[in-house]
Amino acid sequence: MSTSRMISIRVIAATIVMAMAPGCGDDDDTSGTDAGVDSGMAGGACTNPSDGPAIMRADYGPMMDKSVANIATEQGTACALGGSTGDALQSCTRDAIVEQTEMAVSSGCADCFALSVRCSVENCISVCVADPTGTECIACRCGDNAAMEDCDQAFRDCSGVPTTTCDGI
Repeated sequence: MSTSRMISIRVIAATIVMAMAPGCGDDDDTSGTDAGVDSGMAGGACTNPSDGPAIMRADYGPMMDKSVANIATEQGTACALGGSTGDALQSCTRDAIVEQTEMAVSSGCADCFALSVRCSVENCISVCVADPTGTECIACRCGDNAAMEDCDQAFRDCSGVPTTTCDGI
């Protein structure tokens, strides 16, 4: 894998952390569509009594300083740099989240985070590499991409967790 591709994957992964911060607001809008992204999960995968509190924690990892979104970013990057794409990228990321949270996060909920990683890498890497926090990158993750896939909506539809990433875009 080229150095520029590795840097691109790392930059887009960093963007994912911001996009997957659960409970960021009172976004109750469920009118959006997932524009073709199929999570394979019924909505609400992260809203059960076990996953809800687990995804709000930020004390995972050896230094007890990582959130689930941080783990998704790090492990999604590692999986992508290891050559995983598509379903393999999503599975690799999901399995790593479950393992690194010591199964505090269920496989179903972890798959929602992994879905967002996959969607972002597949649809927004070229836009986000220049400015991962910029309006164009956020717009891309919110559906302004060639495939018209809304990565944030896919995460919300899968997880049942509201985010405010796409508000005002």
